[in-house]
Amino acid sequence: STSARAQQTGAGAFLRQDPNARGAAMSGAVTAAGDDAASILVNPAGLARLSKLELSATRVILFEDTTYDALAMGMPTRRWGNFAAAYVRQTLGGFERRLGPNDSPTSFSVDQSALLAGWGCTPRLPWEAGEPSEKTRLVSVGLAVKSVKETIDRASGSGNGLDAGFLLRPRADLTIGLKADNLIAPSPTFVSSSIRYPRGFDLSPAYQRSLGASWTLLLALRLRRVDGEGMDPSGGLELRYGRLAALRLGAQDKGPSTGFGLSFGNTRLDYAALLHDLGISHSVTLIQRFGQTREEGKQQQGMTGQNQFADADLARELSEITRTANRANATL
Repeated sequence: STSARAQQTGAGAFLRQDPNARGAAMSGAVTAAGDDAASILVNPAGLARLSKLELSATRVILFEDTTYDALAMGMPTRRWGNFAAAYVRQTLGGFERRLGPNDSPTSFSVDQSALLAGWGCTPRLPWEAGEPSEKTRLVSVGLAVKSVKETIDRASGSGNGLDAGFLLRPRADLTIGLKADNLIAPSPTFVSSSIRYPRGFDLSPAYQRSLGASWTLLLALRLRRVDGEGMDPSGGLELRYGRLAALRLGAQDKGPSTGFGLSFGNTRLDYAALLHDLGISHSVTLIQRFGQTREEGKQQQGMTGQNQFADADLARELSEITRTANRANATL
């Protein structure tokens, strides 16, 4: 029936919600540009870009009585790829039901949640010459398994599924991302009927260009196709100033979006505002990373060495000044 098809089409839509403020500010056009643990939901292949242990938390205030929360953790390894886990939950309240035409209405809510585990890596292809670093390798791949649960009033259902992701870097400044949702589709059963999550595909190119010593521009597009729905295009840009700050803009059929990001060492704070017909929704993400990358360690060692040389030069100059002063005193 038409109603059943509509239910099937909308099933699992909460998993297509942007799981972090960076993606929300760019209207979801980050399938090829994910760089944190939330990539487990955006494109599992993006987990290959993790360089540090990290924790992230996102809070989205959508509309009245509707909230979305996402928690994610990522852990890189040197030999086995990178791993991540996430928990997402969306709660919708304010619904009313009547048992009979003369009964007073009672309220109920809809609760949707998912627990995910993911893996991503950047394998070395046989024809890649030498020992290319992971940043210069051509391909990244990733998988995410998920267990979902939905509760509508007193009825609940659950199911398991599988997503897959792929990244291709034909050039140093161009990345193409592909994500396949629900290759194995969850089918929660409510009372006597099941609702199967529809398959979906995201295709996204992302182009990055340096604008000088500190400024970088990222341009990204995304084409999303979900079974039973039409094509959903979106686009976004990100203007970054080193690792300190970023300004983001996005556009899609729901409306425009904007946001910013600020970084303080291993801590990053992102914010996004989305303008919809029903109002403005707000998204905030806090990311905390731990440790140092090899590059950061080398930079710190280099700075330490420079400081040591500077201290040695200063000590020699002070010693020379002292000897000169002593000779002057002896002459007097």
